[in-house]
Amino acid sequence: MENKYGSSFCLILARWVAGLCAVAQFAKVSLIFPELMKLYPDAGPAAGSLVSLLSLLGVAIGLVTGIIVARFGCRSLLLSGLILGAMISSCQATLPPLTLILASRLLEGASHLIVVVAASTLIAHVSPDRYRAQAMTLWGTFFGVAFAPVAWFGLPLARAQGLACLFAVHALVMALVAILLFVILPRERHMYSDTSALTLRSIKQRHTDTYRSA
Repeated sequence: MENKYGSSFCLILARWVAGLCAVAQFAKVSLIFPELMKLYPDAGPAAGSLVSLLSLLGVAIGLVTGIIVARFGCRSLLLSGLILGAMISSCQATLPPLTLILASRLLEGASHLIVVVAASTLIAHVSPDRYRAQAMTLWGTFFGVAFAPVAWFGLPLARAQGLACLFAVHALVMALVAILLFVILPRERHMYSDTSALTLRSIKQRHTDTYRSA
């Protein structure tokens, strides 16, 4: 029984680390914002979008992301989200023009949303009943905790080696976590059987129903 709980804890911890990688997508930009403004001095009002664009897809499709994850499988989408995030950070490490980096931040929002929804769902699913509350409490710390290592190590790294180095390191970490999870995550059976239609009309209706409620 201890081995079972120990194995579950390792899986929970690995998925929590995946969540930290997703939050670092916010931290790697917000903590180096002054340095980014020196790199893109003509950004003007668009500068704030470097941070906020990451949340746009969450606003647009956040209510139906759970259905998407359940339909395609948490494991597959978690790995895909991490790989996508690593690829985007690699592209950002080239320090492209402002329009391209803004576009990359919008796409990075998809990676962030997928990782957060899939990782939290998998943590809840794998946690033993008696420890599920503690596991979800650990998950609840991921946003605040992720800013600490970026501030402690990432910010000095960016100032010493340049912004490209910070983006490259983030890409490497996301790729390594994806490889780790590919190795240790068990193949999954679909946990849900949601057959509801996922169309633009249904997405709009779900949001309309939600936002009409106080």
